Amino acid sequence: MSNRCAAMLWLACMALPAAAETAPAPLPGAEKTLKTRVLENSARWMQGDSPLQDINVYLVGLQRQRTDPTQQNETHQYCEQVNQDFAQCVLYDGNGRGARLSGVQYIISAKLYEALAPAEKPLWSPLGYAILSGQLVAPGVPAVAEKALMKDKIAAYSKTWQLWNTGGPGRSGSALPVGEAHLLDNFVRDGEASAELVRQRDQRLGIDANKKRSERQSLAPAARPAPR
Repeated sequence: MSNRCAAMLWLACMALPAAAETAPAPLPGAEKTLKTRVLENSARWMQGDSPLQDINVYLVGLQRQRTDPTQQNETHQYCEQVNQDFAQCVLYDGNGRGARLSGVQYIISAKLYEALAPAEKPLWSPLGYAILSGQLVAPGVPAVAEKALMKDKIAAYSKTWQLWNTGGPGRSGSALPVGEAHLLDNFVRDGEASAELVRQRDQRLGIDANKKRSERQSLAPAARPAPR
């Protein structure tokens, strides 16, 4: 896909309505003071451009901690496509006001992955199954544009660090971002992801992972490595 086509897809993502918001849990700490709010508004008007203005695509995925696969999370990924082979994302636990910043993620093409040092490669997780299973989605994007976007990422890999485990179906997370960062993996085969995690995500976003799975099977030959 050309850079121009990729850019058009990213812009299409931003032009469409956002998916339904997910409400965050209360956070420890006092309400913002009037002084803080005034300073925030002043900074918003007076400070210049920021890297956040380059974030131009919204994805939602399902991932698990490598060291404890029972710790599974829905991640809301706000990404900047830096070039055709590299994207960088900030992760939240929801898509509404007050969502928690839970991690960071980098996405690279197969070409960049193959050029990594052998010791580095294990830190990256393939996106192929996440795409083919319907676990990775771009909410609000028409099916044709979403499939083209997924085709562009079918052979890609992600490196994801969870900085704050805010919980998942049937379990509560920590009230604050305490402890060490955790490496997150994408799921790579059927039966790994909690059925309840998938169900809740689909219900909240108004999507059907099984329907997306059926629509994306033509992408399977390009996945790397081949889905197991």
